[in-house]
Amino acid sequence: MKICNKIKSFFNRNSQALPPPEKVEPSNLEYENVLMILLEESVNGAIWGSLQGTLISHNIKMNQLAGWLENKGKEWQKQPDNYQELGERLRVLGRVATGRLGDVARRLGNQKSEVRSQKSEVILITVNLFIPQK
Repeated sequence: MKICNKIKSFFNRNSQALPPPEKVEPSNLEYENVLMILLEESVNGAIWGSLQGTLISHNIKMNQLAGWLENKGKEWQKQPDNYQELGERLRVLGRVATGRLGDVARRLGNQKSEVRSQKSEVILITVNLFIPQK
């Protein structure tokens, strides 16, 4: 019994509680890289479980990425011409992903296609104005 107590006291004496690791917010570059990987995988037919594995392997939570994507989407809306392909890919991700990430991706993808559709209508109307009528 004395031996057990000595062993216990030895381990209890040397084991101090370690402070929890600091939570480091991923950088914009890390978020963007993970988003591009998810977009590529979803376009290539990946299922949601596979995409979740990608998030886990990059230590990014789905809601973190969704929040970042919402904020970044506001920037992208200011320059819709530069992000046409991104809109298509976001719609695909929105169909594959679930939860908040799926909702945000779907909404942003649909907004991008609406802007492109409106611009196409304006171009078509403008072209029709300059074509002589028979």
